[in-house]
Amino acid sequence: MVVQDDHIRAIGPVGSWTSTEPGAAEIVEAPGGTLIAGLIDLHMHVFQWGQRHDVPWQREHIMEAAMRGVRNASTLLDAGVTTARDVGCRDNLSIGLRDLIRTGVVRGPRFLASGTNLQAEGRASYFFQPISINGPDQARAAARRQLRAGADWIKVMAMAGVGGGTGALVGEPGWQELTEEEIHAAAVEAHHPGRKITAHAIGTDGIKAALRAGVDCIEHGSYLDDEAIELMLARDVPLVPTLIITRNLGEYGAERGFERNIVERAKRTLEAAMVSACRAQRAGVRVAVGSDVDVNETAAQEVRMLIEAGLSPMEALLACTKVAASVIQLQDSIGTLEVGKIADMVILDGNPLVDPLALDRPSHVIHQGAVVKSPG
Repeated sequence: MVVQDDHIRAIGPVGSWTSTEPGAAEIVEAPGGTLIAGLIDLHMHVFQWGQRHDVPWQREHIMEAAMRGVRNASTLLDAGVTTARDVGCRDNLSIGLRDLIRTGVVRGPRFLASGTNLQAEGRASYFFQPISINGPDQARAAARRQLRAGADWIKVMAMAGVGGGTGALVGEPGWQELTEEEIHAAAVEAHHPGRKITAHAIGTDGIKAALRAGVDCIEHGSYLDDEAIELMLARDVPLVPTLIITRNLGEYGAERGFERNIVERAKRTLEAAMVSACRAQRAGVRVAVGSDVDVNETAAQEVRMLIEAGLSPMEALLACTKVAASVIQLQDSIGTLEVGKIADMVILDGNPLVDPLALDRPSHVIHQGAVVKSPG
């Protein structure tokens, strides 16, 4: 494979191309390795990755959060994630990080940012500083504010989640909080300048309300029914199921500082979420990878969760590459290894279709044509 000016220029046997003068190229060899497209993680909270949850965000200095985000962006590249979408942070930090990565000040993957979430007035929030809305007019105003700030995607918290609510709110996961009219108002504003909107949506009724309201992606989607799947298919709305965080909240949430009700919700939700992800895939919904990182969740772990849920190894790998690229409308540039596409690629120690743990063993990472990680 020949890479030149950030793009893949040729693929074929050694000696079959003549575009590079002898001795002028940097040669990368990895006998026994497997070359795949760079991984794409569509549900990140880069500034919360590794944060303790028994310490309210209000007590953490913004500089500490910012430094954690910069560190985590670099860690993503080393893990083979060459494109990431952050779907919620405090103080629009992700928008600033995106711009610093683009200008080369910060080392990190291609980065898409939603900045601060929109959520219902009065909703509990653990580690974001959300824009609270009450009514369609406030939803429109909040969406406009985020667009002016430079958000690539608008993110709405359509309903409570596994991690939503305090100890006093012990209801089932995913009760609806934003109305369909509020979500629709934000969606209209997002679509005016050609941006997209995604919804944190776990419970069945809220998922369907968000779909009817015009959202472009469903995050989590743990309790899908036939009608919800039909609505997704009708508008080709993809699903980012985030299974690994649900499992880990149930198994390790208490030691990470989460309240008991959140841990119990996660345990109740996991089976339904895995069934929903598989049903969606079999019905033809585009299912893509999102790790929803908390402490050490990764895109590689989410690929394995999708396999456990019933996807084939190839389907799960495509969910982290080709399918994920289509969700963010970059399928013509990234997501597969083809002549003319941007050279984002990873060399693994092993074959992920035979050994999914090979995704944890990237020996080389190439991002936009540059080798950003190699042995030693």
